[in-house]
Amino acid sequence: MMSLIPILPSHTLFVRSLGHTDEERFATIFRDTCSKRPPEVYPPLLRYWRDGQAMETTFSKGPSPYIACELDWKGRDSAVAMWKDRSGSLRFWAPVVHILPDDLLAVLIAHEIGHAYRSATDLQCYPLDKDEAETRIMVSEWGFTEAKLSFWLFDHYGLTQRLEEEVAAGTWPQRCRSLAAAPQVLSALRMSRCSEGVHDFV
Repeated sequence: MMSLIPILPSHTLFVRSLGHTDEERFATIFRDTCSKRPPEVYPPLLRYWRDGQAMETTFSKGPSPYIACELDWKGRDSAVAMWKDRSGSLRFWAPVVHILPDDLLAVLIAHEIGHAYRSATDLQCYPLDKDEAETRIMVSEWGFTEAKLSFWLFDHYGLTQRLEEEVAAGTWPQRCRSLAAAPQVLSALRMSRCSEGVHDFV
């Protein structure tokens, strides 16, 4: 049976525990990220998520919104995270969650929360490229440096491609367990400045 890890249980915010990464760490960083948002973000966002509970029909019953670290989902392509309109669900690609440094994982989480907030307050705009750019600006104003995350993902493109291959081959679960058993290797991955020199670890 799927378990739930609390983020803000008083507001029915939980992470679905699917076992694809260290979800306790993810929940802790998500909770810390929530605490750093401007206070005016909370009311409309919580109402949006609460109302989304009735609209979410894609997933099994559970608290709204659906927050999980997954290996794949419909329409993911190569996205490392995705927010779903109407339900406000937030999905994160487990392998990159596993190797991102804490501060950059917080940026990724804040970015997806930003999309949900923009939808909740009717700030969402089209085309989507414009909405993406405005979300990045807003999240940076919240104190999360979007550029650092972009640079890290660019520098580690080779590594993320290798992880895509492991997921496709079905070997990510073993890799996840081996990294958990070798914290010094995982720390090296998170501290590395680029893909060069880390392929031997992955």
